[in-house]
Amino acid sequence: MLSKIDTTKIIRDHIATLRDDATGKGMLSDYVLFFGTPLIPAIVLTFPIRLVLDLGAITVLVTSLSIFAALLFNLLLLIYDVVTKEERQIEDAPHSKAEFLRQIYSNVSFSILVSIMAVIVLLLSYFVSLESNFRLFLNAAAIYLLALFLLTLLMVLKRVHILLSKEF
Repeated sequence: MLSKIDTTKIIRDHIATLRDDATGKGMLSDYVLFFGTPLIPAIVLTFPIRLVLDLGAITVLVTSLSIFAALLFNLLLLIYDVVTKEERQIEDAPHSKAEFLRQIYSNVSFSILVSIMAVIVLLLSYFVSLESNFRLFLNAAAIYLLALFLLTLLMVLKRVHILLSKEF
């Protein structure tokens, strides 16, 4: 039953893209950048500074993330279309391009997942009292997810740029 909504493969596939292409091994610097760095603004903004997202900020963030998620779903469809056309046109297409498209697909899927998780956290935060310690925790989680989303989105942008610049 839960296998229908299990997202661990999306997470594993995304993490698998954080590796050195030459050696195939995971790169610690990438793990730190993508999963450690978002902790810094989450902790600093939430606990010492005590920045709490107000209802207006939550509304803007939920709206923005929803729009990004919809656009990223469209990007998934475009990637799928490119992959299926490539397979039909050229039987011996370079594996690096297909692998690169697979990585972008994994990163976009992960970005959508993170945006959905951030929306859920932000909506929970919307209904929790401003004075609650749980609200601070939700605030830190939202900032972490937003930073993670932005970093992953930048990686997707760079990879799509590289892919398309080779086509021109």
